[in-house]
Amino acid sequence: LSAASLMLGAEGTDFIIGEIAQRLRTILRHNDILGRVSHDKFAILLQHQQSVFEIKADEIATRVLCVLNGQFSTEAGKTTLSASIGIATHSGDGQTANEIFETAVTASEQARAEGGDRYCIYTPGARHQATSRLELLDELRQAIERDEFVLYYQPQLSLFSGEIVGLEALIRWQHPTRGLVSPGTFIPVAEHTSLIVQI
Repeated sequence: LSAASLMLGAEGTDFIIGEIAQRLRTILRHNDILGRVSHDKFAILLQHQQSVFEIKADEIATRVLCVLNGQFSTEAGKTTLSASIGIATHSGDGQTANEIFETAVTASEQARAEGGDRYCIYTPGARHQATSRLELLDELRQAIERDEFVLYYQPQLSLFSGEIVGLEALIRWQHPTRGLVSPGTFIPVAEHTSLIVQI
């Protein structure tokens, strides 16, 4: 809601938050718990009733995405939102509520990093993956400031004459410690932020 808040103001944002809560209540079961944990974050506690908990969580997450994809009308006009949902399950090995919540947050960050408007189920490697992505973003910002990107021009040859008929410009990152980094490593990360425009 951070971007919407700038356009809608405090009253409009509060109205949308109320609408979000109302919509979420319509898709939850009577024994599920909905809570607002920060300005633009909600938590849903699903009561464990099935042997395969992830199936139920997937279904709820899909419903959440559907109800939030509709337009929200305020005095300032209509706006649309997207959600990044993280799913964590209780492993039964002494996890605290805070630990479960943190794993859900990690999964939601992964969903946001993948473009948002989706859900991710927490896996043990998700935290490492999210941390690595954040570190790469920080390094990309520094790379732009330090002008570490270079272009390589790959010639295109005619199969008939063998002559150069064109070229392709390929970007590479001359990292100070990793050496030459392939665009396959950093372009997907940059594309989910404004960094791709700067690059």
